[in-house]
Amino acid sequence: MPGYEITVDDLRSLFTSPVGIGIAREMEATQSRLYPDELAILTPHARAVRRQQFQMGRLAARRALVDLSLPPVAIGTGSRGEPVWPGGIVGSITHTADVALAAAARDEYCGGIGLDAERLTRAFPERVRRLICLPSEGIWVAVSPETRLPMVFCAKEAVFKAVYPLARLELGFQDVELQWASGSDSFRVLLKRDYPVHKMDFVSLVGKCRSYGDLLIAVVQLPPIRLAASR
Repeated sequence: MPGYEITVDDLRSLFTSPVGIGIAREMEATQSRLYPDELAILTPHARAVRRQQFQMGRLAARRALVDLSLPPVAIGTGSRGEPVWPGGIVGSITHTADVALAAAARDEYCGGIGLDAERLTRAFPERVRRLICLPSEGIWVAVSPETRLPMVFCAKEAVFKAVYPLARLELGFQDVELQWASGSDSFRVLLKRDYPVHKMDFVSLVGKCRSYGDLLIAVVQLPPIRLAASR
């Protein structure tokens, strides 16, 4: 599907509980205004590309809130660059050079969201494979490296985005092992390092990774904390 443009329904289909979805494209960035709190996040010397991508991301995030029947508000930035959502809301933002995607959910339905997008046309040198993949993943990737290496990268980025806001746990590529279901776009996540005791069960994380044209999207959705704590 060359030139295919992802839709709200495409992105929503990756989730298992109610989410708000927002999509913003490159040409819309200049049409959106940032709130003062968002403008303060950008340095005065921010490059035009950085400003455009930031605007796309915030526009997508506000559309995700509106999709949840919530008012569009400023989305701040945390200490590690993660988006800061309104109280009671969890979410994630991602972008490529020409499109930004956002997903948001009420925390009664979802404990956290990790969302990442990559272009399949992005080149990954061989040395990057060694940095990204554990030995078991390297075997899986070797079957079709042009497709599977971006999948591993994209999926692990989604894991990082889902886990950090909740546990303040900074993970590296070697801290996460992905086990892919045969013939499926689903994967299981195994954390290879200890993490602080938390009400969230990080042992049973799962996700999906699917391509739409040359756009690869990975999603990790955490269960609500009240459900995870009762397991």
